[in-house]
Amino acid sequence: MHSKSRTDQPWDIDEIRKLIANLYSKKSIKEIAADHKRTVAAIQAQQREMAADYWFNDHRPLYEIAQFTGLSRTVVANAIRQRILSNPSAYQEAPPSSADLKQEIVDLKQEIMSLKQDVQEMLTCINAIYKFESGE
Repeated sequence: MHSKSRTDQPWDIDEIRKLIANLYSKKSIKEIAADHKRTVAAIQAQQREMAADYWFNDHRPLYEIAQFTGLSRTVVANAIRQRILSNPSAYQEAPPSSADLKQEIVDLKQEIMSLKQDVQEMLTCINAIYKFESGE
């Protein structure tokens, strides 16, 4: 028995929770679409909606939203921009406070340090492989 397509149905909270679990488990977008009985485009649109929600509602940094949703930072930024453009009067907020900006800088510094560690680990592995292959 085939389940009915959900293409024309709105996303309910249970389906969003299921999408979050699918994204967390790093399933492919095609697998997620099949699992939800929706198109790949519908899954990607919902990812962008979630990204904008995390930015506006939870004030999460872009890198964290990108990691969580599986989207690139550029796509996340575009989703936020699109939300603002679709209803500019709803997003006439005060500029971020200096505390918010300082926290964003701290978050970015932490991400940079993590990336540096990752690069260092990769270099160590590459050097070990080189030494092994060259017989050193």
